[in-house]
Amino acid sequence: MIFTKTEKTVNDLFEKGMKYTFLVGAGISMNPPSNLPSAKSIINVLLESCIPS
Repeated sequence: MIFTKTEKTVNDLFEKGMKYTFLVGAGISMNPPSNLPSAKSIINVLLESCIPS
């Protein structure tokens, strides 16, 4: 897995007042050479990080 768990909150990770972009797509960038995680993988990590146990 390319992500690691952290004790930080979403507020710790993103500075208030800044603009951010969430990139989504059809998975075309998952294969080499980019090897980006799928949108489903990213969403799962975000949900695991934001939802209490």
